[in-house]
Amino acid sequence: MCTSCRGRERTVLDTFPAESSRANDRAEWIAGEQRAAEHPEAHVHFDLDRDAFTVVAPAELDNEMEINL
Repeated sequence: MCTSCRGRERTVLDTFPAESSRANDRAEWIAGEQRAAEHPEAHVHFDLDRDAFTVVAPAELDNEMEINL
């Protein structure tokens, strides 16, 4: 299990087929760009089913679900 996602839903930001020799480098670059922008927890997973490097970020919590006490 990914410790960054901690069982939360994930948003897939981009996918790079592993057949490319630079797929991991490209995925890591995009994850870094995403961290600097809108998704500070963006990181790379390797998707065994798709044989691809996937840039993901934990899904944002819905603000409407906050409970005001």
